[in-house]
Amino acid sequence: MAPVIIGFDRNYAPFEWQDDNGQPQGFFVDLGRAVVKNSGREAHYVTDTWPGLVGRLERGDIDILPMLVSKYRTERFQFSRPFYYLTHSLFAAPGQQGLTGIHDIAGHVVAVEKRSYAHDLLLESDFSITIFETEGTLEALQAVSDGHADLAMVTSAVGMFLLAKYELDLKSYGTPFWPVDYAFAMRKDRDDLAQWFNLSFAETLSEGHYNEIYLNWGTYLDPSTAWSSGNRISDQMAFAAFLIGAALAFAIGAFFWRHQRNFFWQTANFVASQRRGKIDGTDKIVDAGETTAKPQPGEPDGAKFTSSFPLRPEFLIKAERALAGRDHSEDCWEFALLKLAEYEDVSRLHGGKAAEHLVYKLANRLLAGSFKAYGYYGRGIFSVLSDRPILRLGRQALLDPVDLDEHDVGSSIQCGLSIVPAASVNLDGIAQQAETALAQCLTRRRTWLMYHADMVPDPMDAKIVRAFRRDEIEGLRAVYQPQIDLKSGCIIGLEALARWEHPEFGQVPPAKFIPLLEQAGLSDRVADKMLAEICAMVASLPPPWAHLTVSINFSVQDLSDPDMPSKFSRYFARYGVKPTQIIAELTETAFATDPETLKTALTLLQKKGMQISIDDFGTGFSSLSYLSSFPADEVKIDRHFVSRMLDSQKDRAIIRSTVKLAHDLGLFVVAEGAEDEATLAALIEEGCDRVQGYVIAKPMNRQDLGVFLSDYQPAAVHQPS
Repeated sequence: MAPVIIGFDRNYAPFEWQDDNGQPQGFFVDLGRAVVKNSGREAHYVTDTWPGLVGRLERGDIDILPMLVSKYRTERFQFSRPFYYLTHSLFAAPGQQGLTGIHDIAGHVVAVEKRSYAHDLLLESDFSITIFETEGTLEALQAVSDGHADLAMVTSAVGMFLLAKYELDLKSYGTPFWPVDYAFAMRKDRDDLAQWFNLSFAETLSEGHYNEIYLNWGTYLDPSTAWSSGNRISDQMAFAAFLIGAALAFAIGAFFWRHQRNFFWQTANFVASQRRGKIDGTDKIVDAGETTAKPQPGEPDGAKFTSSFPLRPEFLIKAERALAGRDHSEDCWEFALLKLAEYEDVSRLHGGKAAEHLVYKLANRLLAGSFKAYGYYGRGIFSVLSDRPILRLGRQALLDPVDLDEHDVGSSIQCGLSIVPAASVNLDGIAQQAETALAQCLTRRRTWLMYHADMVPDPMDAKIVRAFRRDEIEGLRAVYQPQIDLKSGCIIGLEALARWEHPEFGQVPPAKFIPLLEQAGLSDRVADKMLAEICAMVASLPPPWAHLTVSINFSVQDLSDPDMPSKFSRYFARYGVKPTQIIAELTETAFATDPETLKTALTLLQKKGMQISIDDFGTGFSSLSYLSSFPADEVKIDRHFVSRMLDSQKDRAIIRSTVKLAHDLGLFVVAEGAEDEATLAALIEEGCDRVQGYVIAKPMNRQDLGVFLSDYQPAAVHQPS
């Protein structure tokens, strides 16, 4: 059989690089060598620049190349089982302003390695950037350091390693993004090669060689020991927490299953400490090969957490073997993920060894549970497969907080559970269900949750976010609902409302797409579109209606954008609109999100002459006395109170007190959702200033609005006697 040829990057440390003797070194290199050795096949190894390597793979000059997996690449290559994952980061000179994440790269010169994952995505994206192509990751960083580019977009771990090694005066900005699988790639026409490699790779994993290689490189892969500079990327669980807060539970589940292949940074330190036979002076981890240990001070009785405690790959293999050998007439088994909820806080505040103590104690607790399989995913997360209901085995004992008396700290435990049906032998879907349940525990602040189908979000959510990322927002438009003055009956303003009729999705209600875009940081797309359309509409109003104001809904993200005030000015100047004609609306709950930033932004807008409105008042937890510290001109009473005021004395009392307090603070009061004459009369009686609702008109497009305004006659408004 001909030797297999594997290619590696010359300078992609700490994962692969070429040493002074021209030989490839690194974590990925040793893993590739282990796979080949395990099969008894001969191999040759070559190094080159990354663009050169991709070209060699395409031509067939090399057989195998480790690379990040992407949709574009899967169309051209076939891949092995993923074995690691990396994120990307932005690197720029210290003191860079306004660079908080990938959404801020517009207008910059971005250095990126040719034919890299980031390069492919940037070429397909609609970012308004200038791409500065380089031959390697180091060259991309040096381009920024030398002033040829504003920032570099490279993989986080490699970027940080190279900064320290070459003492480059750069830093990373924002949260790492694009979590991507790493796998071995082969040409599409090499099925024989892929079959051989995948079989040998599976054997390498099952025999524990991956864990050994990972431990050998642990000190290089761990930023706390490998990087001498003060810059460190966020660890992988910090990144997962970011996704949980900004994305959906279903996405977090997918993240744990598909992208957590590196077992997190401190896994290596932790397991390595086991092999050394110690964790520190208080707890004793027994050496490899020992089965029991005498209790030590502060150590749980019967501690048996040996170096054989499985990491994720070994756990999955053992769990699937246990499922394959089960009696299918047995009751359903259970799969669980348990997380030390305060692991990151303890690690940050009290050090890594205190966090390792937490892991140690929970591990011993699991060892006492006689489970079918158990494993450690890293960063305080354990996995368990049980042939009995897990919580019935001792719910209190299993989920009780873990305390460290010597540090006076501890951590609660959160658990996501899923049922393993009697006929199931595959953990893919089961594990993802447990991960989804754990993600829900984190977001709901629950101790444990059993997975159920309602936890999975609508698949349309991801499509909506993707459409906005790609600027595929055909059919997004504004509709307008008139407001009348309750004393004169005259129309004095309009509220602009976003509506979206997508060619593929159909009618998508704002309550569906607006929250998704806010979570994804894309609400500015709606704001920009709406602001341009509304300013054009206002500029076209005929003279009799040139006095109308138009209210526009904004999110805190929109108004916290440092560029927002100048953006308003540009639109006003372009369309010849007066700032006094535009009212910025924010929901009441938005005022509690980032009060200082929001107060600054609103003050700037008010200085420009714009008005500020507090929308949906009554649905949050703040009060008018609290909100009086913010610049505001009007309060809009939420439609739920208005729609019930004729039948509910409580709702009517809320409206009455809101009107009085608002007037005392010098604010106008607008009532939303008035649908009949009786409600209109009641609002007049309670002293409301303005009203909008179906009793006047439904929201309408620009053309229908023109017809409505041309035909409108002020209604007779009957004041209470």
